[in-house]
Amino acid sequence: MMRRPLAETNVGGGVWRLKWHPTEPTQLLVGAMYNGFHILDVSVDGLSSADSSPLPQDAAVSIDLCTSFMEHKSIAYGADWCQTPPGPFEDKGWLVGTCSFYDHSVHLWRRTRTRKEEQ
Repeated sequence: MMRRPLAETNVGGGVWRLKWHPTEPTQLLVGAMYNGFHILDVSVDGLSSADSSPLPQDAAVSIDLCTSFMEHKSIAYGADWCQTPPGPFEDKGWLVGTCSFYDHSVHLWRRTRTRKEEQ
């Protein structure tokens, strides 16, 4: 039975869409209706992103904001990661597609790599 969350964060809008990155298990893409799109880093102390073992009962889980995309002029509605195989543009960051409701627009944008990822 779930009694309390392991971690939580406020993204400033009603969360409409959650999408985990297909190959980076700590990256969570969030559509926050009236507050744009956000990429969160969800990490567990003591576990690497390659570790597939079950989450320990007393695990310390943290959520950090990596980046936000606020260019839509309407409700942040849909979002997904590009799932193409690695290629020549991989070093420029992950490609993300987002869409909004009333302005009928789709945006493609890149989440640039952090200094930590480049090391």
